[in-house]
Amino acid sequence: MVSGIGPRATLERHNISPIIKDLPGVGQNMQDQVFFGTSYRVNVLTTSASLNNPALTVAAIAAFINKTLGASGPLTESAIPVFGWENLPNATLSLLPPSVRAELRSTFPPDWPQLEFIPSSSVFDPSNYVASDPVDGYNYAGLATAIITPFSKGNITISSSSTTSPPIINPAWLTHPFDKALAVAAFKRQRDVWAYLATQNVTNGEEYKPGPSVQTDEQIWDFIKKNLGTVWHAAATCKMGRPGDEMAVVDTEGRVFGTRGLRVVDASAFPFLTPGHPQAVVYALAEKVVDGMLKGR
Repeated sequence: MVSGIGPRATLERHNISPIIKDLPGVGQNMQDQVFFGTSYRVNVLTTSASLNNPALTVAAIAAFINKTLGASGPLTESAIPVFGWENLPNATLSLLPPSVRAELRSTFPPDWPQLEFIPSSSVFDPSNYVASDPVDGYNYAGLATAIITPFSKGNITISSSSTTSPPIINPAWLTHPFDKALAVAAFKRQRDVWAYLATQNVTNGEEYKPGPSVQTDEQIWDFIKKNLGTVWHAAATCKMGRPGDEMAVVDTEGRVFGTRGLRVVDASAFPFLTPGHPQAVVYALAEKVVDGMLKGR
């Protein structure tokens, strides 16, 4: 926007001149995937073990920096070693309002998952990942879910004509009523998974967070609102589209409408947020755009 491409009213408000191209869609259509989770004490070793016993931390560091045998041990593993995606089972889908089920069917293909499961080797708390563990001698684990079919759309805009001024970001997470229904259903799926893990002697005692007192949909929704975080997948603010689409910013080759020699080749060019993590899709988009450039498109 600060270079003169974007919604005319915004550019004029900040005295940006010349206006190279009036593109109302710049900064609009933001979609992101957010997650929230539940936590239990568990009967397996997690990050809690090293927090409870500093000697384990020392041993883990020694194994990781061992120059003779090479790196080994728990520090060679990523914080989240496995992810899972799911189409909601019929029993859970039936809990959603008919309007939400109909919109899911009409908006997304049948193989597009609604949820992503993200386990954590500690108490899940997006407000403070470092200090969430109570360090009370027990092992803790969390299970979060991200909404992969968000209907909510936010936006980003400029606060001045200077690139050094922070932008104004409105992510609008879970503001669409359909997302609220999906979030509550996702929370219940977490509890379904924990219930199974209890039969395998994985859990130790009752739910630690939020706890068994949270039962009604409104109680669940209140917990979600206060305990959600972003998966850092914000995308689609320079949406790809066809000529004539007022909100489109780039064409199928990543070329910015109304300009020459300017393309957008990152997640902001997505027409919508893709399922899963967007990194691989960004690579594919970049390869497609470069191929077009090499072929003179």
